[in-house]
Amino acid sequence: MIRQMSNNLNTLHHVGIVVSDMEKSKAFYSRLLGVTPKKDTTISGPALWKQTEIQGAAMRIVFLEFDNGSTGLELIEFVNKKGEQTNPRQNATGSMHFAFKVNNAKAIYEQMAGEGYNFIAEPQYMNRDYGEMNGYTFAYLRGPDGELVEIIENPGFLDKLLG
Repeated sequence: MIRQMSNNLNTLHHVGIVVSDMEKSKAFYSRLLGVTPKKDTTISGPALWKQTEIQGAAMRIVFLEFDNGSTGLELIEFVNKKGEQTNPRQNATGSMHFAFKVNNAKAIYEQMAGEGYNFIAEPQYMNRDYGEMNGYTFAYLRGPDGELVEIIENPGFLDKLLG
């Protein structure tokens, strides 16, 4: 049995993405999620430098949050001390994605592709050959900096796996 580190780590608050162009990313995610930014600020100082391990860094932060107060999306642009683009390949160690539950992946895909969103492929259905993932339909799209965003239909298998 896996023991939880802390009883206080029980809710995912937000996902942060370092972006190269805040205006482009803010427009992309605001449109994708149908939300407006809740916070837009620029910060710098010793506390930030310690946590980022980048002396003298300044970052602009835009926070997008769903109206129901669920998990938010934090966009971060380093206004100085910009880093290099990471490897967006899905098999790169440390690569990540985040997923949004949808009711009809094919319909959402068609709508979004028609609006210009860049999908890797059309939605894929996992049949019984995929074991416990049977019935899962998903598609990945790329954000402005190559980050992966997933749409997922019928992710009930996760509830079963995570118990």
